[in-house]
Amino acid sequence: MPYIAFDYLGRVVTDVRSGVNGEFIPLANGGVGPAIDPVTARPALGGAAATVGEVPLGNSSNSFNLVHVDWLTGRGRLERREVR
Repeated sequence: MPYIAFDYLGRVVTDVRSGVNGEFIPLANGGVGPAIDPVTARPALGGAAATVGEVPLGNSSNSFNLVHVDWLTGRGRLERREVR
């Protein structure tokens, strides 16, 4: 399972040999909603699966955002990918 580790000073723990200055987390726009019972049209109770969707479709592959976690401070910064 992927993870980000921090040391006791709040710095991101990375492999020094990789030469990467922190971590990059790709994010897509979308939403998560509760499962809807088709009979009652209300949120379903129990172990029903939630609905997950991208808005607009395909934005995770062509117009995603990156959260850059700085290795020294451990702070995240949003970097938007835009066509210029």
